[in-house]
Amino acid sequence: MDYGMNNYSKKEIPLNKGVPSKLPVKRGHKSNCTLSAPKPVSLYVSSNEKTKCIITLPASLTAPVQKGTAVGSVVLYIDSKPYRSYPIYTKQTIKKRTFSWCYKKLFYYFIH
Repeated sequence: MDYGMNNYSKKEIPLNKGVPSKLPVKRGHKSNCTLSAPKPVSLYVSSNEKTKCIITLPASLTAPVQKGTAVGSVVLYIDSKPYRSYPIYTKQTIKKRTFSWCYKKLFYYFIH
């Protein structure tokens, strides 16, 4: 037990660092979708172990987008070995843009 107490310490790892808050959406009612980044985690690591997070996200999403859909991930590496993957979820639903929706928007802009 002394070995663990002497060689390991608790480290807070910010998984949400570098994760954008929004992602562009193509052909949707809205142009951006809000993302839910993973929360920071606390791990016991050795002082000589290096941690690194790699974010994988597409450049944009295509409508329709459902709330709670995993669109990317944050992979935590400890000493260049993957430790765990944390998903990045969407926070909102965005419907696909249709002809009738575009017509209603156009009509609204001419009336108001």
